[in-house]
Amino acid sequence: MSSNMKVLPRAIRHLVAAGAFSAAFVSGAMAQQQPGPTAPQADGLPAGGVQRVEVTGSYIRRADGETPSPVQVLNAKDLRNSGYTSVGEVLQNLTANGAGTLSQNFTGGFAAGGSGISLRGLNNNATLVLIDGHRMASYPLADDGSRSFVDISNIPFEAVERIEILKDGASAVYGSDAMAGVVNVILRKNFNGTTLSAEKGIATEGGGKTEHFTATFGRGDLDADGHNAYISVEYRHQDPIYYTQRKGKGIWQELDMSRFGGANKALGVFTPQNTAPLTLSPYLLNPNVPRVAGADNSAAFSFFPGTACASYAQVASGGCAYDDPTKQIQPMTENVNILASYTQKLGGDWRADLKASMFESRVRLNQGITNFPSSYGSQLELMSGVAPHYIPNSAIPAIRIPAGYPGNPFGVPAIVRGPIPDAPEHYITTDSRAYRLAADFTGSWHDWDLAFSLGYTRNNLERKNHGALNTPALNAALNRAANPYLIYGANSAADLETIFRTPRSFDTSELDFAEARAGRSLMKLAGGDLQVSAGLSAFHTKLSAPAAPNADGIVNGAYAFGSETVNSAYAEFTAPVLKNLEIDGAVRYDRYSLAGSSTTPKLAFKFTPNEVFALRGTLAKGFRAPGPAENGNSASAGGVGSNADPVLCAGGYRPDGRYPAGTVIASCNESLIGLTTTNPDLKPEHSVSATLGLILEPVRGWSTTVDLYQIRVSDQIVGGPLAGTPVRIAPVPSDCADGNGGTVTCTPSIGRIAYYPATPINANSTRTRGVEFDTRYRWNLGSYGRLRADFQYTHAFSYTMTIAGQEYELAGGHGPAGIGADTANPKDRAQFELGLERGPWEATTTLHWVKGYDLTDPTQGQATCEEGAAMNGVFPSGNVPQNFCRVGSFMQTDLTVNYKMTGQWTLHASVRNMFNRQPPADVSTYGSGYPYNLSLHSAGAVGRFVNVGAVYRF
Repeated sequence: MSSNMKVLPRAIRHLVAAGAFSAAFVSGAMAQQQPGPTAPQADGLPAGGVQRVEVTGSYIRRADGETPSPVQVLNAKDLRNSGYTSVGEVLQNLTANGAGTLSQNFTGGFAAGGSGISLRGLNNNATLVLIDGHRMASYPLADDGSRSFVDISNIPFEAVERIEILKDGASAVYGSDAMAGVVNVILRKNFNGTTLSAEKGIATEGGGKTEHFTATFGRGDLDADGHNAYISVEYRHQDPIYYTQRKGKGIWQELDMSRFGGANKALGVFTPQNTAPLTLSPYLLNPNVPRVAGADNSAAFSFFPGTACASYAQVASGGCAYDDPTKQIQPMTENVNILASYTQKLGGDWRADLKASMFESRVRLNQGITNFPSSYGSQLELMSGVAPHYIPNSAIPAIRIPAGYPGNPFGVPAIVRGPIPDAPEHYITTDSRAYRLAADFTGSWHDWDLAFSLGYTRNNLERKNHGALNTPALNAALNRAANPYLIYGANSAADLETIFRTPRSFDTSELDFAEARAGRSLMKLAGGDLQVSAGLSAFHTKLSAPAAPNADGIVNGAYAFGSETVNSAYAEFTAPVLKNLEIDGAVRYDRYSLAGSSTTPKLAFKFTPNEVFALRGTLAKGFRAPGPAENGNSASAGGVGSNADPVLCAGGYRPDGRYPAGTVIASCNESLIGLTTTNPDLKPEHSVSATLGLILEPVRGWSTTVDLYQIRVSDQIVGGPLAGTPVRIAPVPSDCADGNGGTVTCTPSIGRIAYYPATPINANSTRTRGVEFDTRYRWNLGSYGRLRADFQYTHAFSYTMTIAGQEYELAGGHGPAGIGADTANPKDRAQFELGLERGPWEATTTLHWVKGYDLTDPTQGQATCEEGAAMNGVFPSGNVPQNFCRVGSFMQTDLTVNYKMTGQWTLHASVRNMFNRQPPADVSTYGSGYPYNLSLHSAGAVGRFVNVGAVYRF
């Protein structure tokens, strides 16, 4: 409790300042206006009496919005008042979103370009994302090469009616993937009229300009005309933000930690770890002259006068230091969304709802400066239907310019360090297009309510690697006897076309579904009608994600192929056994063609002794079937750290570079690769979840819920242990130590380590326990308007993972890196919203708060601050200042103001991160290359963001 109390004074200051600003803004703006008529209470009943609606988590319509399961609802107005312009950004700020979340700012992952949500921190493949209650095709690229997820970045913003977030296990209703919960994006059913909107925004610190335009046209009144049709078109463009635009803003964007006793990772400077740094212009290095950290090594260098870095003295004095001008805080993104809807009454109470859509998300991911390589390893080719294998003679152990190359003063082949002149920009573009056709038919027959659904969804992803380096072609051009490639520029177009290529790949993910269900009231009970529902469903998935080729044509990326058919039957009931007691139940049977069968039940209750107080709870089983990247046909290779080869560098890494004769120098700091293939014997993951909550409504307009939750996931699918014996390449000539600090060329008796093989296994279990608190108050202030306050708070009591019988507590730390992609695991997240409506004015202030966490992750051997700080080499010696041992909390304050100028025109403006709060330093995270957590604190790196726009309706 004491640690939470420490942040309250600061939080209250933000709250009072921001809330007072909202109230003062609206009150001041209205001081000379006559108050308009008071609107009716939002929670009043419709004129026709009780309206029954379907709430996510059940197919049975109900009159009471507070179900036995906790459900959070974000309507279209909530989305607009958030100040954001994409659904993905809104969902990333949910207090229930935790470890394993994926944003488009994470540009270096397997699934770069996509965005996913992770309820309860159980990862994005344990949260089911639906559109209008139906499944969508997953993003073609799996997160970390194994986890399938639905990309939330290409869900339309303008066409959303509401988003329902079910924070409870729901496999008994929806099947696989709903272990942590469900996000159901519900699109508009009908629209009549025309709405046009335009808005623009920019970060006050520079960059990030955003443009967002929408147009929606609808005709037909469903009641009067018997039909309605509308089309919605949306365009959004976001410019990148570069780290150079945030230089000097705080420790979070510093690479040199030497003033704190840490490592210096700055670019273009000599450090103990780097005696030949990359600079902004090329230079030559003599490989036969030993270099010692801290000594005068100028005899090994040769610079070109007149370039950005022209002398050894310039490097030594720090004059060649630079910030990578291509490195981005957020990438360029672009969205184009088109949705067409048609609803037709068919007679009686039957109607047809048809929707067709194309949601497109384009992302540009910068890949940094293209520098001269010093070697090119043997290429591991990964292709479906062919065993992983190395391409013979693909290795280039040492890339050098010849002794007689123009400008080489050493008389021996020399290494070239620095950027390649004339190289084009190197960036990857992803273009994801999600297509969806869905038809829903609903009506009744006798006493039965019937629903039939058909749909087809497909996600096409095109990836292009612009300006990719063809290393063998470069090496050949550098070593041509006549007209070699010039390392100081002015090269031919033919050379550039051969050396820099744009390889591409095309991936697809498909899902088609069919569903039929029926429900009715069976009998009268003491508290009302016993409602039942039953249904059958089938869906088929197909994934084709071939590995992307290199610039030299060799295919060595991750690939995944697979298809599966799922047939299901389910039933549920709602039984008001007493006037104050409701008991609900559901059971579902799923049969997967590859993963086998699963039966998942759920029980729930709601006890309402009076109008003020209610008690609710649920107990459910759940499961997640393995995806194609886990039990289909796939392979992926990824780095598993660096170490010395125990055979080729038996003495281990030496900072001074003086190795025994015969040591293969590159093997003393070998970047190790793990090659993961699939396991057809994988079992589904299984879960047991429970909730127990209170609902309090002491006065009209004030509603509070408190829900305890626990989820235990067993048989988790994780990457299996690496084989103890690595696969090696054939021996090739390599740079070897001569025993005197220099190098010679030698051919070792065995080849270098190629990779360590592994397959996924069912191994771990995870249990998370916590509480969610949600309170909402609505005040009708008469002539002063209407005031609303919403507060949501999520606290994790515990997050434990059991590995090989050993239990690790991870709540409040940095792990689990292997499951949560090192996004950290803070115990507390909160969101407070204060809004005031008065006449044509509306102002909303929102505070997003994330508690701090420490650097430990015992699942990765990081049990102390020192071990966590050493993970990325920031404090390799363990001398960590205490202020780096804990990552601080982060508070983001947003303000949105709307003004209804006329019956047609509405103006709006918003400020995100109003106080320009900077992100706290996190030296243990990865993904950005800078010491801050881009999954939790990106808003701080972006800084204050201002957005203005207008909406015209007619």
